[in-house]
Amino acid sequence: MESVMEYWGVLILAVGFGIAFFAIRHTRRKNFDMLSQMAVRRGGTVRKGFLFGYPVWNFPYGSFQVEVHSTPGSKNSPPKTRVSCPLSLGKEFEVHVSREHLFTKALKLVGVQDIELGNDAFDKAFMVKG
Repeated sequence: MESVMEYWGVLILAVGFGIAFFAIRHTRRKNFDMLSQMAVRRGGTVRKGFLFGYPVWNFPYGSFQVEVHSTPGSKNSPPKTRVSCPLSLGKEFEVHVSREHLFTKALKLVGVQDIELGNDAFDKAFMVKG
């Protein structure tokens, strides 16, 4: 009788993992299709993420090649989009963008520099360090 219960437990786990796998696969397929449509309009490409990775969208912008990584959110984490574009400045250059919150406001009070871009809504919502 105990072995039958073990088989039911394994079966329930297998079905649960199968449902989760296909739900994730469906979400990624929708994301890939949406990015593919945008890539066609911009003359870019989309490549599939490795194993559990999300699609990456590449497109030209002037003389630069832009790369966009997008991760959907969940109940406990917000969606994220990362945009990268290599620049040839001759020296190392970094820019960090983070949401404005109590800690970043405290950092500004003690003298940490916040680069303002001239867009009031963006400057209020984000802290840019470079």
